[in-house]
Amino acid sequence: MSRKFWFIGSIIFMVIVLTALEYMEDTIDIVEKDNINTVREVSVINKRVGTHEGVIRVFAEIKPRWAVTLKAHVDGEVIEVKDSALAGEYNAKGDVLIRIEDSDYKAHLASAKQALAAANLTLFTEQDRAKRALKDRKKSGIQSESSAIPLQLDIAKKAVSAAKANIKAAEMKKIYTTVVAPFSGIVTHRFVSIGQTVNVGEPLLSILDQTNLDITVSLNNIQWQNLATQWEKRTAQIKSKQGDRVAHAKIKRGGGFLDPKTRQHKLFLEIDNDERNNVLSGDFVNVEIPGRAVDNSLLIPASAYTRESTVWYIDEDNRLRYFPSNILFYQGDNLIITAPISRVAGDFNIVINPLASFIAGKKVNPSFEGATLR
Repeated sequence: MSRKFWFIGSIIFMVIVLTALEYMEDTIDIVEKDNINTVREVSVINKRVGTHEGVIRVFAEIKPRWAVTLKAHVDGEVIEVKDSALAGEYNAKGDVLIRIEDSDYKAHLASAKQALAAANLTLFTEQDRAKRALKDRKKSGIQSESSAIPLQLDIAKKAVSAAKANIKAAEMKKIYTTVVAPFSGIVTHRFVSIGQTVNVGEPLLSILDQTNLDITVSLNNIQWQNLATQWEKRTAQIKSKQGDRVAHAKIKRGGGFLDPKTRQHKLFLEIDNDERNNVLSGDFVNVEIPGRAVDNSLLIPASAYTRESTVWYIDEDNRLRYFPSNILFYQGDNLIITAPISRVAGDFNIVINPLASFIAGKKVNPSFEGATLR
């Protein structure tokens, strides 16, 4: 009785298992068929073949046009250091920064003026002597002139010239006892204090120009060749490291030589005066320089360009296609690339985020996003 029970139970269990397997197999077939028949939705953006002007992006440092460490032109004791000579202070051109004790230089100037007066007196005496000698020759009828008289007169004239030069030198030394700002700018470092004795050539303070700010840009050969035609006097965009525009800069000059170290071309730019307060010397910024206009090109999202240097698009039948291309310019999140030679005009529905699993010719459902890039 027990064996019969287990035998019947085993048959029932096998029937249940077979039924379950048959049901699962039918479900799998349905899922697979559903997957095969599903059309993938692909995000695309419509863009047109045309002429696009590129932008060359480089990283550069803003530098002051003038930056100098002022040094002592005279020896002496520092008797005054203005508050404006402290680091971080702004000074206009001609503002007094430091004074050096000048009594010796006043004395030298007075001596030089006295020497000039003596030289003028000697010159007057020699001139009078020459006049009297000329009258005496005319009265006596002697034609020849003593060679000593014109020589002494020449020496007296040169003595006056030398005395005037000494006065000028003494005046300059006296002027150098007052140190002034050679241009409008900010003091960055002070080296001396009140009561300190300085010698000629000793540094006093450093000052840099905050009025005129320049940028020097280095370009490789490809970037140089991709510059816009007539790039002279064009305007470049200056952006912060975060990508925010902070100023404009005019291209003043460039080319003509290669940097001996980097073998790159140089462009020299000047920050617009109205925007110089938006940046500081020493800032590292992104410089966007106008590039050349490229015919038969496309402006596409950077995400649409694959590692294989291809671009996927959807044709008129909503099937996936692709073409190889080269990047000509970077423009933020966009690229300027070459269009297929066979398509010198018209639109493309570019796939924004192509997948590695894409198969050319496969039908998809396009979903348009954003505005058309031109």
